[in-house]
Amino acid sequence: MKKINILFAILGMFALFSCSEEDKDPVVGNFVAPTLQNPTSGGKYILSKEIANNNFQTYIWTAADYGFPTSVTYTLQIDVEDNNFANAVEVDHTNSLYLPVKVSTVNEALIKRELKPGEEVRVEARIRATLHSNLDTLYSEVITYTLTPYLSEKAPLFLVGQHNGWDNSTAPEMNKQLDGDKYEIFINMPAVDQGFKLLPQRGKWDGDMGNDPANSGNLIADGEENMTVAAAGYYLIEVDLEAMTWSSTQTSWGVIGSATADHWDSDQDMTYDAETNTWSVTLDLAADGDNGREIKFRANDDWGINFGDSGADGSLERGGDNIKVPSDGNYTITLKLGYAGNYTYTLTKN
Repeated sequence: MKKINILFAILGMFALFSCSEEDKDPVVGNFVAPTLQNPTSGGKYILSKEIANNNFQTYIWTAADYGFPTSVTYTLQIDVEDNNFANAVEVDHTNSLYLPVKVSTVNEALIKRELKPGEEVRVEARIRATLHSNLDTLYSEVITYTLTPYLSEKAPLFLVGQHNGWDNSTAPEMNKQLDGDKYEIFINMPAVDQGFKLLPQRGKWDGDMGNDPANSGNLIADGEENMTVAAAGYYLIEVDLEAMTWSSTQTSWGVIGSATADHWDSDQDMTYDAETNTWSVTLDLAADGDNGREIKFRANDDWGINFGDSGADGSLERGGDNIKVPSDGNYTITLKLGYAGNYTYTLTKN
């Protein structure tokens, strides 16, 4: 009888959503979080390239119970122990009650968290269950085990230069989560006369790469000439180590979509804050009739470089899905194209 009462309460809530555009607080119910059944805490695993394609674990859990039958999105999160998932890596998501995860996938999650290859580390994992922005996010219990990551086949690459005072120990890492030997980084260049170079190892000058003076736009190892851009600004720097080439594109960013005043016709310009490395704008967002209430981010008022959110997890992907806005209202929107491919955004209702 209790579940039936909850069912009618939830159905009533959705009926209210369809009849009114008024703001509503998240609904808190007597919901049941998923329970992780496999793996269990206490395991100790040494990862290696030789078993990279093997199955690390098949994570299995019980269904989250919202009081009525529905399709729930489950996300596997991993972070270092005792960090309260403040910097959790979203490993993968599914609508099923199990998730096979390869050794290479777990290893990439650890390396993305900037953990050192070959060093043992205690990590925590949990399952996050999400259904609707107006319903509680549910989390499984946390399991803890020990992992030793290995150096990924695709090594990291770092950008050192005038932008960080030529300090090779703080050189920001480029995004290597691209096909082939390609890398990219979005970075602010406040001054450009001294330029920048590439480093295969943070903290060391060995193997640095610069511009080929005989063929600008090409890379040369141990080259004396720095790479440079034409003017100060916010840039996308792209590198292809197979072709040994590099390029730069100055960018400014905006929000576009059916939820904005100009819909899909033109961008709403964002403003860059160098201290926080974020772009932001405050806008009124509203549904555009049958076209819904969606947005995307794009550079230079063009679709050549655009980001969306495939998986609705707050993480951005190049050319990803449209981002759904939960309700009409005034929002502060932020975009952070962080280093090492950590591209994120926020929608905060004012």
